[in-house]
Amino acid sequence: MEILRFTSFMLNENISLIDHDGILLIVDVQSNFKKYFPTDPDSYLKKLDKYCEEFPSGKTELSGVYQIWDSNRGSKPTYIFKNQVDFLEKKFGIKKFYAKYKGGFNEWITTIFDENTLNQFNSRHNKFAEGDAFKLKDKEEFIVYIGNAHKWFYVNSELVELFKKLRGKKVIVCGGASNECLSDVFISLKSFNVTPVYNHQYIYSAETGDPKLK
Repeated sequence: MEILRFTSFMLNENISLIDHDGILLIVDVQSNFKKYFPTDPDSYLKKLDKYCEEFPSGKTELSGVYQIWDSNRGSKPTYIFKNQVDFLEKKFGIKKFYAKYKGGFNEWITTIFDENTLNQFNSRHNKFAEGDAFKLKDKEEFIVYIGNAHKWFYVNSELVELFKKLRGKKVIVCGGASNECLSDVFISLKSFNVTPVYNHQYIYSAETGDPKLK
């Protein structure tokens, strides 16, 4: 097996960032997360907006910039970027869905899955692989196993519709936060047979901001 050195990795990543289908997904770049942006948040936003010029909308049916925003705690989308095609709501976390059930998550899943899906879910005995997806009954929505800082991600119908359109496409993903909400979207894209590629130059961390951008 070939071992990729850092310089080789950077070269391969640069090639990946050029070879794509003209689609950029920006995740959770909102004013309520601005404190997590790099040292100079305004510069980060300007650089990201400039980067969006590389994704002209209308070049193909799906090309352009899509902003996925977090609706947790009543937050709203804040910024509009160049070549932006659409805003798509993301419903952060699943705890709020099962908090009212005495049996918690284990009781909640008995209400959201049909019998076949519930049997498939329980047959795993809590041993899931990253990207395992389970459809909710009577809805075009899924929960996807992340197994990272977030265990499960709720893929609401708005995101499902987009992800299905993007099947077979290679898309660039940026925003934040790394290893958290950004991973939720990245892993879920793969479960829908989309090929996502991170652009680390425009990713922020929930802890201190990405040092690559400082």
